[in-house]
Amino acid sequence: MRIEEALESFEIYLKAVENKSIKTVEAYMSDLQAYTSFLLERGKTKIEEISILDLDAFFDQYQRNHAKASCSRALSSIRSFHKQASLEDASLPNPTRSYKGFSASKHLPVYLSVRCNRPSPLQITNHRLLDSFPSVISDRAIYEENRSRVHLCLVYSCGLRRF
Repeated sequence: MRIEEALESFEIYLKAVENKSIKTVEAYMSDLQAYTSFLLERGKTKIEEISILDLDAFFDQYQRNHAKASCSRALSSIRSFHKQASLEDASLPNPTRSYKGFSASKHLPVYLSVRCNRPSPLQITNHRLLDSFPSVISDRAIYEENRSRVHLCLVYSCGLRRF
């Protein structure tokens, strides 16, 4: 099956069967236009000729100018395109089946440091966090006075938010 025919068929599928919004269809088609133009540059005119190596080459180039979220969206569009094409014709391969996705960057949780100069989120005491835990342990009276704050900061710093 020719890529252009499959692309037209996929656009009709998105509009008629999936009932996607106009903006969603435009986003899918924009991603697929970049993909198909890349494939045509490589001399691929039929879906049967596309391999996972072509996907690797496309995303190597695509990642240079796009964020990970954009790459994930493009991969989702391409996966849907190949899945629909292989549903229409069972003999067509689906190179996206085993292709790995893009992991979004994850941020570490914000935590309270040992030298925290602001009150804790739960406002357990009005005192500031002690300068260091060893001084807390060496002075038992101060430890008893600030035990809740020390425990809260320790639990919060470990990333435990629900207890």
